[in-house]
Amino acid sequence: MKKTFLPITLLAAAALLISCKSDKAANDQTPKNTPTVTAAISAPADNESDSAQEPDSGQKGASGEFKETTLSVSGWEITIQNVMRDDTMNNVSVVLGYTDASTNEYEVKAQDGYDYFLVKMKLSKKESKENIEWDKMTLTDSEGNVYKRIDDIFISDLGMKRLPGTTLNFGSNEGWIAFEIKKEAKGLTLAYDFADEDLSYGFAD
Repeated sequence: MKKTFLPITLLAAAALLISCKSDKAANDQTPKNTPTVTAAISAPADNESDSAQEPDSGQKGASGEFKETTLSVSGWEITIQNVMRDDTMNNVSVVLGYTDASTNEYEVKAQDGYDYFLVKMKLSKKESKENIEWDKMTLTDSEGNVYKRIDDIFISDLGMKRLPGTTLNFGSNEGWIAFEIKKEAKGLTLAYDFADEDLSYGFAD
């Protein structure tokens, strides 16, 4: 009986030893299922540049434009059409020749401390017995300074229509005249003393 159970006991012990080693080896292994984080990359939209806000280009034709005004004074219809003010007036025009075209630049400057003040007018004689003489037309400022029309032939040189410098006694005439005023001048008023009625037109600053 003792000889029969000895091999069986040894075999069972060997099997138990092998089983314990297998479990220990399994427990010593490092886990291999650590999660991996992948960053998501978004491609830019095709219309990204189109959706960017464009810079403000500013408004055109905003308030501040000169408002044309027509006055009826002593039988004359006088329309104040536009004004310009600057210490320098210039214009680039194309002079056409027989064989070529060249660019001609003309510039005129007011004396130091002064601006040119140009007024565009249309003057139509209706039932008046009076003529318009330029030495009677004045421009005054809020300080009481009085300015008269200057020798403004340069208006034609700038390529603009100039009112005649002679007395206006009939019909309609249209064009620009010029004054030379102090740079600090404000509250400008155009005036003409007719025999029975006076012209007085104030320009906004």
